[in-house]
Amino acid sequence: MRNLFLRIVIGFVTFVAGISAVFVTSELWTPKTETVFIVEPVIKAETGVARFMPYARGCGNGYTQSYTTDDGQFVDEGIAAGYYPKQIRRNLLKWIRDSRQVIERIPKFRNHRGEVGERIVISNKPNKVGKESVSILFYDGGDSYRFIDAPTLDLALEFEKYLISIDFKSPV
Repeated sequence: MRNLFLRIVIGFVTFVAGISAVFVTSELWTPKTETVFIVEPVIKAETGVARFMPYARGCGNGYTQSYTTDDGQFVDEGIAAGYYPKQIRRNLLKWIRDSRQVIERIPKFRNHRGEVGERIVISNKPNKVGKESVSILFYDGGDSYRFIDAPTLDLALEFEKYLISIDFKSPV
């Protein structure tokens, strides 16, 4: 009985000592002043209106991402893919053959990621509505090619620079 009483007393003293040690050390480690960071959203008026805003996206064998410009024009970028490089090459050559004019063709072009392939800039024939467009194509010999479509050459080149700056990743 005496042994049990001694164990209870020692247990209680150990418990009280542990609790008091927690309170003492927590007072030592608690900072006296708290640092508060205020996060404020960036207002568009401060940075200006974005030139290209995502509009729509379509998927299938590859994808197409449409953007609108701040002046109401539409531009597209995407990847056309297939099962075989031969089939993709055939589709690409048909697109070039059906174009109105080849503006530039660089057979060994190194893109922003260091991939070597063919870069082709073409002026397309008018579509069913009668609007002409310019396309920038990049094909590295694989089972897909990248394309950019825009109403004018200047807009296509500006859009290409924008896409390179965001590494062709949609901001949405």
